[in-house]
Amino acid sequence: MPTPKLDKAKFIADLKRVARQIGQKHITSGEYERSGGLYASTNGAKHFGSWAAALHEAGLSAPSTRHARGVESKLHAQLEAAEKELELHRGLASHKPRTFSIKPRKATKHEATAIAIASDWHIEEPVDPESMEIPGGYLNRYDMKIAKDRSERFFAGILKLVEIERHVVQIQSLVLGLLGDFISGYIHEELEENNEASPLEAIEACEDYLCSGIDYLLKEGQFRKIVVPCTFGNHGRTVKKPRIATGAANNFERHLYRDIAKRYQGDQRIEFTIANGKYVYVDVYGLRLRFSHGDDIKGGGGVGGLSIPLLRAITRRNNNRMLLADYDFLGHHHQLGIHGGNVIVNGSLIGYNAFAQQINAGFEPPQQAFCLLDSKRRCISSFRPIWVDDPKETKR
Repeated sequence: MPTPKLDKAKFIADLKRVARQIGQKHITSGEYERSGGLYASTNGAKHFGSWAAALHEAGLSAPSTRHARGVESKLHAQLEAAEKELELHRGLASHKPRTFSIKPRKATKHEATAIAIASDWHIEEPVDPESMEIPGGYLNRYDMKIAKDRSERFFAGILKLVEIERHVVQIQSLVLGLLGDFISGYIHEELEENNEASPLEAIEACEDYLCSGIDYLLKEGQFRKIVVPCTFGNHGRTVKKPRIATGAANNFERHLYRDIAKRYQGDQRIEFTIANGKYVYVDVYGLRLRFSHGDDIKGGGGVGGLSIPLLRAITRRNNNRMLLADYDFLGHHHQLGIHGGNVIVNGSLIGYNAFAQQINAGFEPPQQAFCLLDSKRRCISSFRPIWVDDPKETKR
C-alpha cells in the first residue's frame, strides 16, 4: 500500500512538540505514538528514509543503543509484572474455599470485677445554658433536681452495663469509687453568690443521693461484695486555702463518707475504705488499685492535653515503692478517658459549664466511668462511659 503524502513541516513541528512534552532530546517511534503523536511514526520514517533521519531533521538526536536497551528492559519488566499479576488473579478466580465446621463452644465464664467511679457532681452549682454558646446546639442545664436525676441514671447505668457484661463473665463484686467534689462548696466568692444550697445543705442532699444509689445496688445488683474506696475533693473543704496535713479533717466530704459508712455498718456485703490522706488502695486479683481525687495533678491545657502531665505524675508516684500501684483512678479533671492503659480519669455529673469554657477545656457531656477488671487476664478488659444526661434536656 503506497505511503500517503505527509506534510513535512507539520510532522517535524509535532515531533518537536512531543519531545518537549516528555522532556527528551531523543525519542523512539513508540514513545512518539504513546505520547500523543498526531502522525503514524512509520509514515514519518518512510518520508525521511528512516526514523533517525526524521529526528535529525527536527534537530533531535537518535536514541542511543544504551537508552534503547534501557527502554526495552523497562518494558520487559513491566510486562513480566503484569503477567504475574494476571496469573495471580486467575488463581484467585479459580480458588474454591475449603471450609471447615465450627462447633459451638460452651461458655466457660471466668470472674471479673466491675469498677464504677463517681466524682465531680457539684450538685448545688447551677449551670445556665444561656450564659454559654456550645457548638452543635447542645444545652447543658444543671440544678439540684437535675443532679438528682443524673445520680439515678448513674446507678441505673452501672447495673445496665453489668447486665451486658454478665453474658460473658461472672461479676460478683463491684468497686464503687467515690472520689470527691460531690459539692462545690464556698471556695470561690462566685460560688457563694450562685450556689443553690449551702455546703451543709448540699452534703445532706448528696448523702440522700448516694445512699439511695447504694441501696439500689445492694438490692438489685446481685453482688456478693461492694467495696467503696472514698477520697475527698478540693471543693468540699471547709477553709478557703487547701490544707496538706489536715486536708481530711477540714473537708465536708470525709464526714459525709463516715456518715454513709455508719448507715451500712454490720452489712457484710459492703465495705468502706475512707482516705485519711490523698490515696486509697484496693487489692483485686493481686493487682493494686489506687484511688485519688486528682487535684494534685496540674496541667492539661498544652500540647497532648492531660496525658503528658498525668502520666509523668503517675510515674513519679510509682517510683516510690510504698505508693506503687498497677492502676490509677481519679477525678477532678472532668475529662473521661483511659491514659497509657492503666490510668482512668473520670468525667463529671455537672457537665460542661462556664468554668470549663473559660479554661478552654474540651467539650464533654455529663458522664461517669465504668470498667471491668478481668481475673483471667489480670487487666482492664472493658472501659465504657455511663451517660447520665437526658437527651431531651440537652438538645435544642
